[in-house]
Amino acid sequence: MIEAEAVVQARENSERPFCFAPTEILKGELYVGEIDLLPDSSTRQMLARHPGRPLVLARTSGGGEKSRRRVGVADTDLGPIVREILDTAIIWKEEPLRRIACFAKLLNHKNPQIRTLAHLRSRRLETPGSRAED
Repeated sequence: MIEAEAVVQARENSERPFCFAPTEILKGELYVGEIDLLPDSSTRQMLARHPGRPLVLARTSGGGEKSRRRVGVADTDLGPIVREILDTAIIWKEEPLRRIACFAKLLNHKNPQIRTLAHLRSRRLETPGSRAED
């Protein structure tokens, strides 16, 4: 999400399953058209329990299916954290310890989506004196 060229919230098209239309741009340029995406089973279950809830989707450069990634279902927990991450990403380049602290505090979050995001991001963190792929 930090390296993505675009991040959006998108809702599933009720007439076309697994097709999402952007509803809000969180980062980058306008997504043009609909986004075909087959959500994993836990995402499908959450969308079934909460119809109409948007997904947070990220797009990286390179095009194709692999350039689009689901960040999570935008709920009251994930939405503000996504915004905080996007707002703070520039600062983290100069102060990587703040990035580590941000994700460390989320590792025990009550929301499983956020725990997963924190776990995945903490595995990719670069600390002073080390090199990690990001």
